[in-house]
Amino acid sequence: MCSDLSDTNHNPGADAARDGDDHPPCERGGRNDPLPLKEPVRDTTALPSEKNPPLDVSTSDAADKEPRSRPEATRPLLDDEAWEIERLTWLEHRDSRAKSNPKSVSSSKPLAAVRQRLESILSLAERKYGVTRIIGGGASLEQCLFLILRRGWDFKKASKAIRILESHYIDWNELRVSTIGEIFELIAPLKCSDLEDRVRRMKTFLQTVVDEYNDLNNDLFRLMEFELLRRFLVGVEILGKANAYVFLQCYRNELAKKNEDEADPAKLLIISPESMRVGIRLGIIKKTQSTNVARQDFWRIMGPSDDYRFQNVLVQHAETFCFPKNPHCKDCFLKDDCQYFKERT
Repeated sequence: MCSDLSDTNHNPGADAARDGDDHPPCERGGRNDPLPLKEPVRDTTALPSEKNPPLDVSTSDAADKEPRSRPEATRPLLDDEAWEIERLTWLEHRDSRAKSNPKSVSSSKPLAAVRQRLESILSLAERKYGVTRIIGGGASLEQCLFLILRRGWDFKKASKAIRILESHYIDWNELRVSTIGEIFELIAPLKCSDLEDRVRRMKTFLQTVVDEYNDLNNDLFRLMEFELLRRFLVGVEILGKANAYVFLQCYRNELAKKNEDEADPAKLLIISPESMRVGIRLGIIKKTQSTNVARQDFWRIMGPSDDYRFQNVLVQHAETFCFPKNPHCKDCFLKDDCQYFKERT
């Protein structure tokens, strides 16, 4: 049962006015101080289980509490051996399907050439947007916090920052009600130029989740249906669409492994309007309005570790340069390899 985390004592004037009803909750004015909370309404008919303890929403002075500690998280990144095994399995399945269905992405371009071109584009884009990796926690709330920290920062330092926060705070609600200064001091030794802004975005994201679901269980998103989760995360501006799709890809991959799903692996790849637009304009996939066709075309030329890279760099590129209308082609670093730019000029 979820603890009631509704904030009823805050000053309404502290929330910034919204531009319209269509804006996501995260666009409210940010708060630098811990949020005053009322005591949770406890259901005396059901005792909390060990797996789902009630959230501690008390904001009393820490000096009045007994010291609390949390075992340091040990969630390593996927090791090279695991990636290699997954890569070989993926390539074997993909190539066997390609032989049975020789119809390629473009009848005039061999698959090998298109694969090499995609790899070149992804590598070049990662120099601009950063290397895409996830931590071993899977589709958890901490994964979202890691993605917020990781954007434009060394992923090893971002991963270490998450471990520090996990060891210091008993749960993510305690981090939410802590001040920006307190959180900043914990991870400041890792050195990041805009670390204070990242901390503020983490707190805003957690508050957005509480406003929507009144819950901060680390496994909250694992219990949600995919489409509902997609609508929520893609609409959270503070997380960003690229991070949202990386997380959604993690969610879908984890669910397939949990259920031992033997369905076509190509169906696991998430296709967004942004990735379709960039892929078509670059000439990597053929022009289509069908996400299923685009998914098959992308999957034929991708490697097993490309799904997260794919979600991150293509979506970021779509939001930075490749807009639906009036794209910034002249400033784009991929224009020399872009079919759309060559046709326009």
